[in-house]
Amino acid sequence: MHTAIAAPLILLLAVPVGKGPDFAEQLEQAELTYGLVASANAARLLEGDLAGATRALAEAVPEAERSAAHALVAADRLVPLDRELAYALHEEAYAKDPQAPAVVRAWAEAQHRAGRFAEAEALYVELLALEPGDEDLARFNALRADCLLNLDRPADACAAWRAAGAATQQTAVEQAAFAVYGPLGPEARRCELLQRVRAANDDRDAAADLLLLDLSWDHDLWNVEVNQPAFAHDLPLVKGAYGEAFDRSALAFVARWTTPGRRFEFDEQIPKLQPPSDNREAIRAEAEERRWIGRGSKPPESRLLSAVYQILIDNEAVTPEELLTWHQPELRRLAHRDEGAADLRALAGLYELTWDEQLDKLQQMGWRKHGDIECALGLLEREGAALRSRDLTLLQALADHPVDVRLNRLRVEAAAREGDLLVEPLSRLIRAQFKRMESCQGVINDFRRLEQALRDRK
Repeated sequence: MHTAIAAPLILLLAVPVGKGPDFAEQLEQAELTYGLVASANAARLLEGDLAGATRALAEAVPEAERSAAHALVAADRLVPLDRELAYALHEEAYAKDPQAPAVVRAWAEAQHRAGRFAEAEALYVELLALEPGDEDLARFNALRADCLLNLDRPADACAAWRAAGAATQQTAVEQAAFAVYGPLGPEARRCELLQRVRAANDDRDAAADLLLLDLSWDHDLWNVEVNQPAFAHDLPLVKGAYGEAFDRSALAFVARWTTPGRRFEFDEQIPKLQPPSDNREAIRAEAEERRWIGRGSKPPESRLLSAVYQILIDNEAVTPEELLTWHQPELRRLAHRDEGAADLRALAGLYELTWDEQLDKLQQMGWRKHGDIECALGLLEREGAALRSRDLTLLQALADHPVDVRLNRLRVEAAAREGDLLVEPLSRLIRAQFKRMESCQGVINDFRRLEQALRDRK
């Protein structure tokens, strides 16, 4: 099981071989210094003051007095908040002490994160020469393999991946990929949304994204929770953006029933969890009262339509067939609008659940009119063994979404059926998986195939 990796990397990884006690003591003292800043920053970030939080970290120790350890700890804490400032401080740490393994590791990953693959790969080689422990050995070799693939050196990448021993160090490898390719932390994203809501009090899109982020606070790919302090802070702002319409909005419904079997009450501005055994009647009654289900009902607002349908279906308040009976004509009308992509996706979801023959034509329209990737995937997957690697829809979708794992896998399997060389498509597929590696088992399998493809090419 993964644990959250929002804390500085130097606290989460084993101390590398070769670091002397002096630097370890400096790191310990730096952690104490910046730990105090982090405590104060919690209040700043709750209020949406991202600039103040990053400035506090950057200025906690004056530059002239900052040691490599200070710069390293500050930079690691800034990675989820401000990548540009984090990079500058990692660079400063490396300039001040290019021999400390913790500094080299952080600088290697900063270079990797910035797409400087040759520089990062050379630093991983330097770290591997220190004979690190098993977890760091896996981490550095796996990240080096990704760099080598991006440098078009697939054979060397396979050798590095073999040396990683990923099959016995899957969590270390997955967390390494996230450390490099993960998005900005939820704190930074929330601050941006708060700015938008405050700048335009009627920005319902930003308000909805803000509340939904609070309800699905993603520390990383594996650890998601409700951020109750943020929810309590943001709910009045969201209500202000929606006005009197909030209580009857799809957003309020989704927030209340966002966790199957649990209801969020807004009575004290905090989600109060009440888990009765069966909520279907309460959910159905609320949807009926809003005229979202039943004869003569209308679908809720487009932006949250699929989420509302998912709650209704998952809790068995209604069936997909019932929703189609009530809403199909209106959804088809809405889907034809230029802004109708969300309505089309909701209708496509109902067609898929009911095995409706109209799904194919609807997804053709979704791809042509809205460029919807889910529609493209649906069309391509139904081609099955007839799909060709140079299929126009596949190539267009890959051009628009080059790191989508599903599209890249479809291309690999099509090329394999055609007997084409697989080195290039497999390399692209593996690189795509590094961008979002929830599980490295697929990468393990695809590296095996890449090794075989390299042998076949000779």
